[in-house]
Amino acid sequence: STTFTLAIGDTVTSQIEVSGDEDWFAVQLQAGVTYEFTLSGVGGTPLSDPFLEIMSASGVQLKTDDDGGPGLNSLLRFTPGTTGTYYINAHGWADENGVTST
Repeated sequence: STTFTLAIGDTVTSQIEVSGDEDWFAVQLQAGVTYEFTLSGVGGTPLSDPFLEIMSASGVQLKTDDDGGPGLNSLLRFTPGTTGTYYINAHGWADENGVTST
C-alpha cells in the first residue's frame, strides 16, 4: 500500500531512514515499452548503495538492479509483458545478514 504514484518522467526525492526501510511507488506501464529507472544517493548523507526492484501488482519481484548506474547507484531497464500497475521498490542494498544501507 503506497500513497505515491510515479508518473513517467517524474523525479522523486525520498529518504531511506533506517535499515530495512523501503519506499514503494506505483507506476502505470505499457506492454512492450522499455522504461529506465534510476536511484542515486544524494545530499549530505546519501544512500550509500541504492537498490531498485520492479514488482508486479501482486508484489512479486520481476527485476532488480544493484550497481547498474555510476558508482554504486542503480539503473534498471524494464520492458513489461502486460500493461498495468507496477511498483518501484527503492531501498538500500542488503548484506548477508539482511542489514541495508541507509
